[in-house]
Amino acid sequence: MAGYPKGNEMEQAALPLGCIFCKTGSEEAAACLLETTPGLHRAFVPKKVEHRSEKGVKSTVKKVLFPGYVFFQAEEGWMPTLTMYHADYILRLLRTDNGWQLRGGDEELARWLLRHDGLLDLSKAYQEGTRVVIKSGPLKELEGVITKVDKHNRNGRVTLEVFGRKTDVWLAFELVEEKDATTPLESAKAKE
Repeated sequence: MAGYPKGNEMEQAALPLGCIFCKTGSEEAAACLLETTPGLHRAFVPKKVEHRSEKGVKSTVKKVLFPGYVFFQAEEGWMPTLTMYHADYILRLLRTDNGWQLRGGDEELARWLLRHDGLLDLSKAYQEGTRVVIKSGPLKELEGVITKVDKHNRNGRVTLEVFGRKTDVWLAFELVEEKDATTPLESAKAKE
């Protein structure tokens, strides 16, 4: 992730959000350039953790969630600089009728990503008969929109609406024993 919150986090939670479109593979460079513009507080490239299996060795890797998109938070009067447009990898600032500020479902998605610091980490799940039950993590918040579960590869397909289009995204989960699926708070309550 290119940036971290600066200053008062409560004030920043209310700052407007925007998005730029850049060449795929240039997201980090675009986020760094964006952060040099006056009035911009944070630029981030949403990522997800994926399972990987190479030569029988299982691991996890971070991948860009929406290739070509960089989200940002800026002050109300923020304007893009000429420097931004001179970078050949920045293609355009996404705009709506209200200017560059995201609205509706797009804004909700960007704020949800911010709550996860721009990284959709592994969710924890356990098996209950033939079902996979999501216990915690980003998939728990999206249970209503999980469209498919691949138990073997430990991924859930989620349909998200991004800029007015439905997009299927595979998010990883980790299978744990049901007793291990409790959070520390739930464990403390159970002992009471």
